[in-house]
Amino acid sequence: MSNTNRHLGKKILFSIVIALSSLMLLLSVVGIIGVWVVERPLSDAAVSLLIVVEDTSKVLQSSITQVDQTLVSLEELTTTIVDASQQLSQNVTDSGLVSVLLPEEKEQQLTEAINSVKDTFQGIQEMITKGLDLYQSINKIPFVNLPVPSEDQIAKLESSLAQIQTLIETIQTEIANIRSGVAGAIDKVGAAASQVNEAINKFQDGLSQLNSMLVALEELSVNLQQIIPGLFIAIALIFSLILAYLIYTQVEVILLYVRRWHRLGQSVESLPVVETPTENTKE
Repeated sequence: MSNTNRHLGKKILFSIVIALSSLMLLLSVVGIIGVWVVERPLSDAAVSLLIVVEDTSKVLQSSITQVDQTLVSLEELTTTIVDASQQLSQNVTDSGLVSVLLPEEKEQQLTEAINSVKDTFQGIQEMITKGLDLYQSINKIPFVNLPVPSEDQIAKLESSLAQIQTLIETIQTEIANIRSGVAGAIDKVGAAASQVNEAINKFQDGLSQLNSMLVALEELSVNLQQIIPGLFIAIALIFSLILAYLIYTQVEVILLYVRRWHRLGQSVESLPVVETPTENTKE
């Protein structure tokens, strides 16, 4: 009776092992199929995202160039105002020279220039914020180490732009004071125009740093577009090999325990039949 129970226990154990190995085998096969099914869509999605990053970087670089060109025009205008104020300081009483050197058109040009800079920058400000978010997301990829732009950079650009606008308003006010004959207005115009040029240079430096980061982001996205398809294939291949080895091991386990099952059945059949004595046996 004990031999029968022991054989029954082994059969239960063998059944559990074979069932678990069969389950692992099925999951491994499904895993290999799944890896190759999702490999291409994931690769295409990653490349599509990188294309968006590349296009966004290009648009932002173009917008930054546009802002920079407007700043150059504004700087040329304020430089002429600085020169004009220097000439006027030598001929304070010459009212005709004021209308020649600082005509009303100059004020209008100043207004148009600063409004152009402001509108262009505000137009791309949201795009810049999104671009920086993409930049930081790409920078989280393993083995990618780009110089991280700080949020202070945008804040500094905004501060510089506000300073330029304030100084332009000061220039316009002081030019009106020059025409009205207010003492000291000429010097104030020259000083404000010089400060505008300094603020413009500072603003351009900030734009240049931001543009350099966007160029690096664009180059990285282009390189990753070429690397990622092969990388995803390599990852899928590695997973497939691991799962194939797992399939091999589970097949071996199943075959091993099937053989043990058969041997167990044969050993049960070979056991001798023991007859038990009955009460009807006579001496």
